[in-house]
Amino acid sequence: LLRARLDNGVYVDVYNLHTDAGSESADITARNANIAQVISYINANSAGNAVVVYGDTNARYTRAGDGIRQFASAGFTDAWVQLIRGSAGAPAEGSSALVCPDNGVGVTNACETVDKILYRSGPALTLTATRFHNENSAFLNSSGYPLSDHYPITTAFSYSLSTSRRLTDPTGGTGGTWFSDLTSLPSGTPNLTSITLSGANRLDYLSLTLSTGATLRHGGTGGTPTSLTLNSDERITSLRVDTGSYNGNTRVFYVGIATSSGRTLKAGTQTSSTVTWTAPSGLGLKGVYGKAGDGVDLLGGVWA
Repeated sequence: LLRARLDNGVYVDVYNLHTDAGSESADITARNANIAQVISYINANSAGNAVVVYGDTNARYTRAGDGIRQFASAGFTDAWVQLIRGSAGAPAEGSSALVCPDNGVGVTNACETVDKILYRSGPALTLTATRFHNENSAFLNSSGYPLSDHYPITTAFSYSLSTSRRLTDPTGGTGGTWFSDLTSLPSGTPNLTSITLSGANRLDYLSLTLSTGATLRHGGTGGTPTSLTLNSDERITSLRVDTGSYNGNTRVFYVGIATSSGRTLKAGTQTSSTVTWTAPSGLGLKGVYGKAGDGVDLLGGVWA
């Protein structure tokens, strides 16, 4: 996993993969399991983020049972299918393979390679594939033959940011388990009805309750909780997070918030390593994202 930062609070998670090769029954079974494992990892560790997956899948849409369609079921778009196949869609399973010439001469974008570039958008960032090309002609030897047994495919992307979902950069360490409230926020502009912060020496947990009744809770069970119930026209407009070292790891020690009405709430212990974010115009804090376990390791804000 490479988490690419495009701008403040703008991230795309990039995965490279290489699945089991071969066309025997056991190979196809293993390849299905490989793809399922990658998708499961992505869903757990990139929830809420835009994602690009690329690499040698060793799979063809035309080969029966090859498992490549699992990506479409998980919300991914294949750039080749989108931009080259178009309305025809992915080749039918069991149909003739659209192989590229063995000698690499006369390769076009129409042939299907086992190397794929797939992507899906997130609630805060929309990815759009704008160009797909098999760059074979740029990677030939002096005799005019390919330099590799794999074809070099490329895809260009554009992206746009949501006007109703924005992220801060996160701050903190690498411990804990990934979470993102982006996946839990309802469509439109949800109202935050209350927030609870619990801490002592460090921030132990935080909890946000939406007008839908959903509670978004992250961290452990310790500390002394303190809560703030928001008025219907009140938004959290400022978020401060302080971090420090605990048992050799960086963790969140302190969180403080301020509302549009000037009220505040805080928990934990302040440190000199601090960052404060202010909500974009018209938005308020409606969730958080980062990593947590028995405490909070990494934390960023979700404005909506």
